[in-house]
Amino acid sequence: MYTLIEKLLLASIALTGSMSVSAATITVTGNGDTSAVDGVVTLREAINSINTGANVNADVAAVGSYGSSDTIAFTIAGAGVHTIAVAALPGITKPVKIDGYTQPGAQPNSNGPTQGTNALLKIELTMSSGSLALAAGNSTVQGLVINGVAGTIYLLNGGGNTIAGNFLGTNAVGTTATPHAGINVDDIIAASSSPNNTIGGSAPAARNLVSGTSDLAFQNVGILLVSTGNVVQGNLIGTNAAGSAAIPNDIGIEIFADNNVIGGTTTAVRNVISGNRLQGLEVDSLNNQIEGNYVGTDASGAQALANGNFGIAVGGANNTIGGTAAGAGNLISGNGTVGVAVTSGSTGNKVQGNRIGTDASGTQAICGHSMAGVEVGGGGNVIGGAQAGAANIIAFNKNDGVRVDGGTGSSIMRNSIFSNSGGGIRLGSSGVPTPNDPGDTDTGPNNLQNYPVLNASAVGGIGFDIGATLNSMVGVFHLEFFSGTSCGRFAHGEGRTLTGSADVATDNNGNANFAPQLFLTSPGQTALTATATDAAGNTSEFSLCLDDRIFANAFEPLPVVCQ
Repeated sequence: MYTLIEKLLLASIALTGSMSVSAATITVTGNGDTSAVDGVVTLREAINSINTGANVNADVAAVGSYGSSDTIAFTIAGAGVHTIAVAALPGITKPVKIDGYTQPGAQPNSNGPTQGTNALLKIELTMSSGSLALAAGNSTVQGLVINGVAGTIYLLNGGGNTIAGNFLGTNAVGTTATPHAGINVDDIIAASSSPNNTIGGSAPAARNLVSGTSDLAFQNVGILLVSTGNVVQGNLIGTNAAGSAAIPNDIGIEIFADNNVIGGTTTAVRNVISGNRLQGLEVDSLNNQIEGNYVGTDASGAQALANGNFGIAVGGANNTIGGTAAGAGNLISGNGTVGVAVTSGSTGNKVQGNRIGTDASGTQAICGHSMAGVEVGGGGNVIGGAQAGAANIIAFNKNDGVRVDGGTGSSIMRNSIFSNSGGGIRLGSSGVPTPNDPGDTDTGPNNLQNYPVLNASAVGGIGFDIGATLNSMVGVFHLEFFSGTSCGRFAHGEGRTLTGSADVATDNNGNANFAPQLFLTSPGQTALTATATDAAGNTSEFSLCLDDRIFANAFEPLPVVCQ
């Protein structure tokens, strides 16, 4: 007779047994593309066996019972890379793990985030048509090279898939692209019916290389997200395996769905999105988080590896580029025309905590951005902000630091903006500052908000008594005061260091006076300037600059840093 404890133990064992998951492993032993009984197991035979839940012919001898977590492994005889040339593989209709790292000699990446990938991949799928389509969800593809005219991983139905440690669109060593021959092909597609996938991951072994789709005839994408809830982390997108040279996609990542995360707040999940022919990343949806990535630089963050047009283009609403948390800011430098472009009609987006135009340290020039570090074409967006960690460093860009050329209500606050070859903040695209107008009744980008007029005097070598007047509409305005090393172009300064702020209210004639107050400044930063932001979020250009050496509107051209 069993004791009570023995009965409970037996019941536990029985319950555990009833909850076990059946799983089979099929090992691919040949690099052909047949389904014939010929003494070897092909990838096609392995996929057909997974789909049917049974060995499809006498060559296949699965180990274990077919179930819901089957594995396709590889043991193909011989050294070197084994190329499997395939056409129109069947879609995979059950959860599966396809593991190229089971091939003898294959090794996952062990490099850190600044060193590219040193993965050794031994199984190469060269696809002349079709795709590797996952139609059941909860599947994993790892350790494969996938290329050729039509080489694509297609996340078709179901979700929760993991794509990790692969080379997509390149040769087996990640040094050159494999041409698509004029076909519209993306490396990875997450269809609308396949949400919540993970592409890459935080472990070094999870790093994918996603490159080589550029064809000029199309706008081919490295990673195309048409579903929600995806996480893309730790990948090289548009570069070679070392992260040091371009193997371009036309667009690195394109997002047409909401609530996706690209990157993260730790270095382990940083994506390098660089070297692509057009945009590094394009967002055409809502509530996506883009954080901690290198966009337009090499993997070290020290050299430009430009995306040819925009670093990041935002065409949706309520997306966050960067963020206020430690590590959330992106490095966005070296790109062709604009670092971050918030396009016409896009509202409620935040650009915060980023380094735009600098190296990874935020102090040295990488340059790029022939139009602007940040360009805003829609209304109600936020560049910087009052929260801790919200300020961007926007420096060394070849033209304006921030340009607002459309919409109203886009606030530009508390940022460090310096050493740009154009204006620090530009309202409109004329290339010259917009003069204040009486009563501030003119209209245009950010309502062409008038800037303050400064007066200042030095105080004992420790700082300045800074006062200001403002003529504008009737209302309450937030003034921010900055210091820097030079007044820059057009006698309008930039804002390297925020020295203080104040709120003022204009009277019935639209006039406000801010009495001088002591502001401490950093050594050598004798150029003073200010901005005004109204209650609706319209921020002005930087004011005419004062320099303590002459206490007058000063014109001091910047040293040319970026050509």
